[in-house]
Amino acid sequence: MKNTKLEKLSVEELASQFESICVKQFTAAEDFEHSRYNRLYGQMAAVVLELKMRAGDGRRALLTLRSHENPQVRLMAANCTLSIDYAGSLATLEALAELNQFPTAMSSKSMIRALREGSYVPT
Repeated sequence: MKNTKLEKLSVEELASQFESICVKQFTAAEDFEHSRYNRLYGQMAAVVLELKMRAGDGRRALLTLRSHENPQVRLMAANCTLSIDYAGSLATLEALAELNQFPTAMSSKSMIRALREGSYVPT
């Protein structure tokens, strides 16, 4: 999806788009469809960037997705909201890591490690 199309969407529509993309990412990861996952990741990143540019930081609309039924949605919502609610997002990542469900747990553990080492700083 091009940014010009994203600019026309409301924050709620962007959050819904984010959710839908993450659900598709989950399926792609389960099916080991790496190129599809990567394309979806690019789409998700564009949505997040658009949300970030919205007044008051539209990524706040993703906070509720940290309790979504799909672990990929929770993971990506937590990653994308670390700069808005670090403690809540970190708690979500830790809960996902404890589930030991591949690949979500691995990604959660990697992010937690990067945060603790300082190699990733949320923006």
